Amino acid sequence: MKNEMITKIVMGTLIVLIILLVAGVAVVKAEDNKTTRWNTQLVYDTVNGCYEGTYRWIVIANPALIGQTPPPMIQRQMVIHCFCVLDKVRVEFPFKKYIKLLEKRDAVGDLFMKKAYECIDEFDTMRGIIIMQDPSDNATKPDNGTIEKLEVLPAVPEGPEESSPDEKLEDQQTILQG
Repeated sequence: MKNEMITKIVMGTLIVLIILLVAGVAVVKAEDNKTTRWNTQLVYDTVNGCYEGTYRWIVIANPALIGQTPPPMIQRQMVIHCFCVLDKVRVEFPFKKYIKLLEKRDAVGDLFMKKAYECIDEFDTMRGIIIMQDPSDNATKPDNGTIEKLEVLPAVPEGPEESSPDEKLEDQQTILQG
């Protein structure tokens, strides 16, 4: 009798486990994530395009850097910034929609700039590399928070006029020492 009871418990437990296993497999199904359709080549090309654009952005602001390879830590920071841009683009554009957008070069550039600004604002991805300033701000901001207007230099320089060596000098005394 005892053996019979243990057998029923074991069989009941096995049946319940089999039912749970079958039910679990049937319920769990893979769902297509819109971002998984982006193949490796497209991810690479997008990050690379962003990186090149970011480099151009930096050298436009500082032409002395043209032709110089950024130090490894700066390269890493630029790549992290581009990963942020990529993630924002992938959330907004599924694969097919992004491919259609690639046909419009200006649209892609505008999209990258928009997402780049978002990454800088939200995550400070380009800290110390790019300093964002309001282009309409023509004032200097001292430490106390007040705004002082920049002094405009006079159009005509102050001071004595200089003469060229070819001009005759008037009212000049000649001192002879002998």
